[in-house]
Amino acid sequence: MPPSQGGLVNTQALAGMYDNAVTNKYEDATIEFWNALFSVTFPPTDWGVVPHKYQISQKRPDFVIRRWYSSGGVVEVVVVEGKPQAQTEGQDAKADDQVLGYAVTALKEGPSDQKKIYAMRVVGVLIMVYEVYKNQPDRLQNLLQDYKDPKKDVVVLNEVFERIRTVDMF
Repeated sequence: MPPSQGGLVNTQALAGMYDNAVTNKYEDATIEFWNALFSVTFPPTDWGVVPHKYQISQKRPDFVIRRWYSSGGVVEVVVVEGKPQAQTEGQDAKADDQVLGYAVTALKEGPSDQKKIYAMRVVGVLIMVYEVYKNQPDRLQNLLQDYKDPKKDVVVLNEVFERIRTVDMF
């Protein structure tokens, strides 16, 4: 029986990756699924999903989402940290520290007038989205109150992704 589609998981390939991320005990399946979904969500005309970008700190998020402007400028808009579906609550705190650190580093390395960046923690097929502001670099500000599933929480995730696609980062 083929994997089931639903919500933002609207192709056989995404459905197969979704199912693999649910059952696979390694974060590679999580990263593969979200990289593929974000590559569709953030169209390659102005956006790029870039895996494993090393930062000055020599630490790296699993991938970043960059936006290219017609002026030639490029800005990291989102940093993403992935974990396997079986992650525990105790591991969530560590992942939050990681994604906050990546976001703060990206803000420091980015354009001096960039005011904020988005940070995402993806755990298997579930997602949490935060904003990090340059003037409050020690705090993840929730955009979602709890994890969302791209098969079930289509409306809220579409709203969040549209906000990210249209926000003024400066």
